[in-house]
Amino acid sequence: MEEEKNLAAEEKAAADLDNSTAEKEAAPIEGEHQGIDFSGVEALSKSEFVPEKWYVSLGHTLAEFLVSALLFLGGFLLDILKALWQVVVGLVFGIKAIVTGIGRFFRGLARIWREGDYGVKVSFGLFGFGNFKVGQIADGIIFLVVEILYLFYMSAVGGSAVVNLIFIGESGRKAVGLLPEGGILTNMDSVRFLILGIFTIIATLAFIYVWYSAIKSAYDGYIIKHNFDFLVAKEDALEVVKNKDKYPGLFTEVNKTYKGREITKLKFISKKAVYKLMRNEYGYPRLSALYISYVDFKRVNKRYPNALQVFFQNIKDGFYARYDKVRNKIRAGKWSNVFAKYLDWKPKAKPSRYGEETVENELSAQINRHRHTYDKYNDYIPQTRDMDGLLKLFDNPLLVEAAIYARDEVSVRNGLEPISMNEHLKPKVAATRIIGAFECSFEDAALAATLYLKKGGLPALEAAGEKLHAKKDAFVEANRTARLASVSGVRKAYTDYEKLRADFDQGKEVFFSTLKNEYGLIKEDADRIYADYSLEIRIGGDETVIKDHLAQRGERYEKLAKTHEEFPFHGQPMHFKRKAKQYLDEKFAVTVMALPVLGALITSIIPLIFSIVIAFTNYNWHALPADDNASLGIFDWSLEGFSKLFSMGNGSIGATFVYILGWTIVWAFFATFLNYILGIVLALMINNKHIKFKGFWRTLFVISIAIPQFITLLGMSKILGDGGPLNTLFYDLGWVNSLSGFWLNNIEHRAISVKITIILVNCWIGIPYTMLSTSGILMNIPEDLYESARIDGASPWTQFWKITMPYILFVTGPSLLTTFIGNINNFNVIYFLTGGGPNDAGTLGLTNNAGMTDLLITWLYKMTVSAAQKQYATGSVLGIVIFAICAFFSLIVYKRMGSTQNEEAFQ
Repeated sequence: MEEEKNLAAEEKAAADLDNSTAEKEAAPIEGEHQGIDFSGVEALSKSEFVPEKWYVSLGHTLAEFLVSALLFLGGFLLDILKALWQVVVGLVFGIKAIVTGIGRFFRGLARIWREGDYGVKVSFGLFGFGNFKVGQIADGIIFLVVEILYLFYMSAVGGSAVVNLIFIGESGRKAVGLLPEGGILTNMDSVRFLILGIFTIIATLAFIYVWYSAIKSAYDGYIIKHNFDFLVAKEDALEVVKNKDKYPGLFTEVNKTYKGREITKLKFISKKAVYKLMRNEYGYPRLSALYISYVDFKRVNKRYPNALQVFFQNIKDGFYARYDKVRNKIRAGKWSNVFAKYLDWKPKAKPSRYGEETVENELSAQINRHRHTYDKYNDYIPQTRDMDGLLKLFDNPLLVEAAIYARDEVSVRNGLEPISMNEHLKPKVAATRIIGAFECSFEDAALAATLYLKKGGLPALEAAGEKLHAKKDAFVEANRTARLASVSGVRKAYTDYEKLRADFDQGKEVFFSTLKNEYGLIKEDADRIYADYSLEIRIGGDETVIKDHLAQRGERYEKLAKTHEEFPFHGQPMHFKRKAKQYLDEKFAVTVMALPVLGALITSIIPLIFSIVIAFTNYNWHALPADDNASLGIFDWSLEGFSKLFSMGNGSIGATFVYILGWTIVWAFFATFLNYILGIVLALMINNKHIKFKGFWRTLFVISIAIPQFITLLGMSKILGDGGPLNTLFYDLGWVNSLSGFWLNNIEHRAISVKITIILVNCWIGIPYTMLSTSGILMNIPEDLYESARIDGASPWTQFWKITMPYILFVTGPSLLTTFIGNINNFNVIYFLTGGGPNDAGTLGLTNNAGMTDLLITWLYKMTVSAAQKQYATGSVLGIVIFAICAFFSLIVYKRMGSTQNEEAFQ
């Protein structure tokens, strides 16, 4: 009893503690939530959530879709106007770029002529001469052979081919005496003239490229051999710009007024005067004076706009200010997302090409590019490194022998059994053990193994080592020691004016003998010093001035001596064997692409050029006349094809073109988007979780894909054709009065029923493709998106338009574009189903065998293949127009796609 009383007391105490805790938690904290009414929140919590009605959600979705479609169409039209403007601007700037490029090309050739030696100059006419001079024998032979072959072709065929191309027509040939009286030519002769002429032009363009390559190759070889001279010349140009105040003869100060304040500009002398000034007054070498004269000193001045430029700049600023106000209003409205791509436009600020800093940066960039391009041709370090690697082997012949027979430390450590000295070994096998012993390259190890095993053992290695030591000493002597001595001799010759002036006065031979014997100079350096002495003495003046000018030239060789001391230079142009090896290594992509590019050139590009050229003639096919001696009316240069295609009037080719173009666009639109939309609907139905036997339904629709398309189309043409089973059934039922003219031959109302039939048949062919591709996309849409949408109360329609459709469009956008362009050129459906028919009965005035359901591509086929008078020129113009239409729409739509605007992630 006592225990029960104690237990009851404990339970009561626990209950009191719980009640007091609950009261404290329920009591409001002092200072918090005082005076706040929570009745509204409580009422909201008790109310039930009522989802939006399905028809309301559908209406909102359709309204939003309609508005988005209209805005998309408006943006598309704006893009078309923008693209047309860009085409005009592109043509203008393209012509400007071509003219500028041609001018830059000839200026570059003029610079090469001025800077190069006689080997480079001879290469302008005799290909490969400069390559022979720098030791590139194979390159020189290839360039020379190309020149000989081209000259032989032009003398044998090419010259007459160009003349025949220019005077391709009958009247022109008679005018220049190429078509004698009674001469007979056919259209095929003109075609032959056209093909040979086009090939000759392409060959000439290729020859010009080879000609420039030969000159540039010789020039590059010359630069590589005289790299330091060119580098110093460019550094001298930069030095003059940075310190232009030290050269008072270079410019004069001009005071002008700009916006009410005086400014100081520098008026520089001409390029020719700059060269003479730097050469004669300041003692710069010829190459340095040339590069200084290349500098556009006028750009050193800061550019101040004139009154006209200020006027146009004010117009631009005012337009942008107004545009900014409109943009802010649009951003604050509800259509900001639609016009987002047009709201971030800003006028592009072009970087200034003027100012001293800009010119200095450009010259510094030129110096860096020169180093990057030509420093890699310095063979001094690679050659000495390679020779040191071989000497490491040749100076240790006993270790080489031990490695060959697996008796060195590495072989013993690897557990190899020693090999008998009498055993016959292969050098390549022995080389592997030499590599382990010396950690050298396989080529060096193979050479050492071959010398030992094939050339005489240890004595052969020792003899090779002696020869290589001598070769290395000679190489270092020629490219380091002797060059340093020569540079020091040149520097001393420029500073010893009093001593050498007497020898100069005694004649050239005495002067050269002193430079060779006492200063150790080679003929090239002696020629340079003699030319500089002659120039200074011929100009005349005080002896002190002459001495100072020559001393200035000598100062530049201090830098050359320091460079050779730290970084000896052995400029060696890349030889043919090394170039060829590159095409199996770092340039292997060029080797792989060579054959496809050649195939594309022969099978696609040249025929395309031929087709474009045909558009500028009046070429069509004429039957042979009865009189064999009569002229066959060969085609001539003409714009007849363009005038025919764009001529308007009843029964004209232009009117036929407009009618067929309209039907082509309508066909492409419905053939693309009906298949697309219905394919998506079919995929959604099959992928619905409530649908059973999904695999069966997919297989059922895939059967139509398994059957070749042309078989399906031919079968449909028989089923729907005159007297076909469907027409027969309708006739038996009394629905039609004839066995013909209902499905594929009805000309009433512009054959509208025939066109609808074609689109429906195309749906049967195309919907399964869209269904398959869309099914794969639907399976990859994350289910979490739909789950989140359902939690937020989104209806099925909202889920479809906000999740499913954007995802499908993002993935299939590029494919949809290619399908649309493919339907514009969809030859099979029309040709195999209706053949372009029904034929016009005269109501529409279609010409050139055009039918009511012909597309541009099928009409082009009829015009050039099946028509009685084959209109090749007009057909070529039509092909150009089809390409322009497809390219125009492709570029506009491609730029608007989300998948191309943001390729990294789905938006």
